[in-house]
Amino acid sequence: MPSAKFAQITDLHMTGFTVQDGLVCPRLPAHAWWATSRRYDLMGYLLPIALEQVQKQFQPEFIFFGGDQVDDGFGKYGPGDLAQVKQVVAEHSRVPVRFLYGNHDGPQDKWAVLYGDLNWTHDLEGLRLVGLNTGSMEPEQEVASSAAALAHLKAAIATLGARKLIVVAHQWVFPTDVHGYSIANAPEVLATLQATPQALGVISGHHHTGRYDEQGGLHFCTGKALCEPPFCYSTYELTGEELVWTQHQLSPADKAFVVAETHRLKLAKA
Repeated sequence: MPSAKFAQITDLHMTGFTVQDGLVCPRLPAHAWWATSRRYDLMGYLLPIALEQVQKQFQPEFIFFGGDQVDDGFGKYGPGDLAQVKQVVAEHSRVPVRFLYGNHDGPQDKWAVLYGDLNWTHDLEGLRLVGLNTGSMEPEQEVASSAAALAHLKAAIATLGARKLIVVAHQWVFPTDVHGYSIANAPEVLATLQATPQALGVISGHHHTGRYDEQGGLHFCTGKALCEPPFCYSTYELTGEELVWTQHQLSPADKAFVVAETHRLKLAKA
């Protein structure tokens, strides 16, 4: 099986700029006074560096953004911030790119006008990536959106053929029961994946410090956020025997990203 290579950049929480006391400053959202680890001021610098470096060094066939492109999509400046991220990505991307909706990016209908389908499918050599919309952090408000995501997943599985399958999403499928962190119908999505022999697991964002879980032979990889230390992006290479997940973190001395850790995840026998 030829290898398939793709990359994940997640949780930018980007903002625009404002003028305060005659100075041009990164605009801080209201909650910035408690989310003090988020470096809104660095995102305009780090996003182009990450995009250029991952394409030059890793040469992925595909890049996906794991949600929370901006910090306040619902606010007055949200549409401008979302457009800003999309423009920066377009200027620095030379491979296909797709975006996932994050709970900070809303409203969902307006986001979709700018960024495309809330649920999508992208095929690589021997691999199908299925992007699922996980909506807001309030599961009771996401009954319809989570049902649409599950329907999209089942339709993608129906035409999977011999390909392997990885789901990508903003929030978790596993663990299934963490309020605000698990998709509203996570148990149903998990059961669908467990019943699909070609399924390898789920790649998500949202939980900024990252995480790894294994459940029933499925791998659940949570990429670390770009917006706060240690400022990371992830690369993935699928071979015939394993999924190699490498997390790259910022080296301030080099003004570049370096390998922080690599996970060699064995594939269950289909």
